[in-house]
Amino acid sequence: MIYKTVYKRDNKTLIKLSGLADGDEKGTWASCSIAVYNYAKKTFKDGDEVDAEYSIKDGEYNVTRVTAKGKSSVKSDKPICIDCGKELKDSKYEKCYTCNKKNPSKKTKTTSTKGSSFGNPTDEEATRRNKLATLSSVCEAINVMTGQVGDVDTLGEMIVTLYDKLYKKLFG
Repeated sequence: MIYKTVYKRDNKTLIKLSGLADGDEKGTWASCSIAVYNYAKKTFKDGDEVDAEYSIKDGEYNVTRVTAKGKSSVKSDKPICIDCGKELKDSKYEKCYTCNKKNPSKKTKTTSTKGSSFGNPTDEEATRRNKLATLSSVCEAINVMTGQVGDVDTLGEMIVTLYDKLYKKLFG
């Protein structure tokens, strides 16, 4: 790839590289972090050969790292912040804490149309499980506290009655 130039306006930073897209000699504009912008501006001049790490999302290029041709950078399997290029702990987030505080990512909520017993439960399912766990704990506590009740049937009826009343109260 050939470095062309960088551009900054307001909070938008761009880098222009030739060879980023197939058959592109004039150069393609790509978004980049302020760290990539600053590094490229002070390190390269128009026509320098470079290597770039980038991603393509919805047809838009985002350069996350640029180095001189042949200068290998330490590559990491960890994801990096889309704003500053800092390594992230996992791919759950797109931005590091500092960048997200300055310019928060748009949150996309993914919901499942059907509840799942395996994997991540839906909010409703998790709430239901918590309520059932509470009922179970209450029943166990009653069983322990009333352990002196001699009649097992009476104890069973007390637990069922309490369970029914709590269940109706919690689940309406």
